Amino acid sequence: MASTASTKIPPLLEPYLNLPPEAALVVLTSVLGASANWLVLRWVYGLLRNGQQAGEAADTTAVVLCSFLRDGAFWREGAAKMGLDLDAVNRSKRFIFVDGLTGLYVPNGEPSTGGGRDHVLRGGKMDDVKKGVEKAIAEISKEGRKVVLLVDGMDAWLAMGGVGALGAVNVLSSWRERVHATVVAISADDPLLHAQNTTLEKDHAAFALSLAHEARIVMALRLLDTGTARDVSGVVRVTGGGKADEDEAGKGEGEFLYFVGGDGGVRVFERGA
Repeated sequence: MASTASTKIPPLLEPYLNLPPEAALVVLTSVLGASANWLVLRWVYGLLRNGQQAGEAADTTAVVLCSFLRDGAFWREGAAKMGLDLDAVNRSKRFIFVDGLTGLYVPNGEPSTGGGRDHVLRGGKMDDVKKGVEKAIAEISKEGRKVVLLVDGMDAWLAMGGVGALGAVNVLSSWRERVHATVVAISADDPLLHAQNTTLEKDHAAFALSLAHEARIVMALRLLDTGTARDVSGVVRVTGGGKADEDEAGKGEGEFLYFVGGDGGVRVFERGA
């Protein structure tokens, strides 16, 4: 049985993991050593279990999760530790996983897990990826729920060379037109954003900055400035993006410490707590 710590969203993050407003973009950034996996999982959990707006039925939200870095088994295992059965939610037509890893690297192979439940992208070209995700969105949208698209590692697809920064932005814009809201997780390491000597660095920086300008909020993960600590994994900072509502700009922003335990549980706390 999962521990209590791993089955709930940390209270300090609960206000941020509710269903976003219509057409909103939320950007999650991470760096080497401060992965966003745990945060993406809590977005999935919050949207499917705890993130409904007050007064709405519990099944009014659906999620499409597309990952270019991790397969379906990884996300199912992580969700199970929080008490969320993604296969059961899939059967209720509220969740679809789009595998952007297996098919891109082994075009003629089948995913090692998933048993036909997952949508597998069969190529890395812009048209293949665009249509593959749109197919999943169209399928889950038939139920009339508010669909939230979560994209993990879209910058990894960019690094594969099948698309440039402008193309990736256009593809994401096409997806956003088809869903209620979008959450995108990308890397924000200094060498990728600040060096800008290679085509990859230039494309990554352009893509990341475009997302920040379009975002309602940005949730940035980083390591401690003072180095490592046994009881602190990193820092999560929440700020308004370029499209933050004027009446909420600067409100609800915060910076917290977090610790990811070996059982998958996460504790988020304020400095000095």
